[in-house]
Amino acid sequence: MAKADPTTEFSIGTLAQESAVNIETIRYYERIGVMPRVARSAGGYRQYTADHLKRLTFIRRGRELGFRLEELRNLLHLVDGHSYTCAQVRALTLEHVADIRQKIADLRVLERAMTSIAAKCSGNEVPDCPIIDALFRAHLTPQRTDNQNQRTGHPGRQKSGSTYFPRVGGGNLAEFIARPAVAADAPAVAEIYTQGIEDRIATFETDPRTAADIEPWFGTANAFVTVIDRANEIVGYAVAHPYADRRCYRGIAEFSVYVRRSHRGRGVGRVAMEALIAASKDARLWKLLSRVFPENRASLSLLERMGFARIGVHMKHGKLDGAWKDVVVVERLIPENID
Repeated sequence: MAKADPTTEFSIGTLAQESAVNIETIRYYERIGVMPRVARSAGGYRQYTADHLKRLTFIRRGRELGFRLEELRNLLHLVDGHSYTCAQVRALTLEHVADIRQKIADLRVLERAMTSIAAKCSGNEVPDCPIIDALFRAHLTPQRTDNQNQRTGHPGRQKSGSTYFPRVGGGNLAEFIARPAVAADAPAVAEIYTQGIEDRIATFETDPRTAADIEPWFGTANAFVTVIDRANEIVGYAVAHPYADRRCYRGIAEFSVYVRRSHRGRGVGRVAMEALIAASKDARLWKLLSRVFPENRASLSLLERMGFARIGVHMKHGKLDGAWKDVVVVERLIPENID
């Protein structure tokens, strides 16, 4: 791309094309504040400049290098205030390097585990496969020790190498297992979320979701897990998003859990929540909270069994289809992460 005139204005479509960032992600970055809100033309279209392209390119390159959005937000805050020093940027970079090294260590553990599993398979035509059996066991890779968890530092996202496999059902194979969500899960998660939206019992949201709406979660969620059945179909998920931007709340996340209609009442929600709590512990969170409609008795009952306390009720917290709705506030501390 030729160097743009800093006064030239262009559309969000052009910005997406020049930056290699899709339009929905750009809008998401604006909503969370890492990209500034922009002026609109008389026709209502967003008007971007070369400065916006430069900033968006910075964010994209940072994401390609594995920086979390919160880390990029901190860097941009220093840049915006013209107050950064090389030492500050170096400290943030070294913290990111430590995360990369932990991921490499996790991948090496996973490599050893998969190599060991593959060695047990004869490769013949018998129907019983030790690889399939191992993938449905409670833990594929070793869980981190407390000392390993402590080395991860401040609260943040779950580590990509961590695995959480709660299970339901008898026999050699579990009926459902949970695992960290991956980008390929986005379409199924969007479908399940849309079912919850349509049922009008779990959220104030009313618009259907697409995979593009889910994709930003992989860069911002503190913890994100999906539940699969024996056919490897995604039947539920749980996700914990940052509660607030303020540093004093960095160890608190607001969560939601959704189950595919065809699998409700079969223990999927419990599997998802067990995995989410484990992932939140790994991410060094100290509290999970949520707001639940009073009529959503199934969710309230599940959360009570999972150790969540009802803190109170927000009266007339919002309108859904024109009617005021109360919400029950629930929360659960993670004592291992409280000093």
